[in-house]
Amino acid sequence: MIPSIIIIISFLFLLILYKEPRIFLLIFHRITFSIRKGDALYIDKQLNFAGSMLLEKNWRFIYEELKTVLVVSKPVPKFHEVDRSNYRISFDNGPAWRTLVLKAYDGWFANNCRMFPQTCKILKDLPEVSTVMFSILEPHVKIPPHTGKFSGIWRYHLALLVPTGEECFI
Repeated sequence: MIPSIIIIISFLFLLILYKEPRIFLLIFHRITFSIRKGDALYIDKQLNFAGSMLLEKNWRFIYEELKTVLVVSKPVPKFHEVDRSNYRISFDNGPAWRTLVLKAYDGWFANNCRMFPQTCKILKDLPEVSTVMFSILEPHVKIPPHTGKFSGIWRYHLALLVPTGEECFI
């Protein structure tokens, strides 16, 4: 009985992997990397993410595309409207944390990418990057302390527009 259950579960995993690789990755990460609490790990970006230099060198092109999209496009959705699992850190009321996703788990969001041709051209030279999004924080947004979903993902933040003053901090 138990071997047949294992075979069925294995078959389902393989079917999900074949049909929906992003769902498989989500399930795999949930099983493999438990949600962790605690201090963030410092990673030397020059040593472990050489692609950061390419992004930093081209930050102005990325910024200009974003600025154009923010002026011309419809409003950028709130973070929890894009990913419902973020309802604890993104809210309907008050100033919003908005996000525009270009790539998630190696899947490109074609409609969003069309608005950022230069940025996506740069990102295509960085195959090690699996997820890319713009986070836009409205004035006075307060993001509650939180950790990412998985301890197996490294995050890199490229600040494009940061207000000056003591009220803005991480």
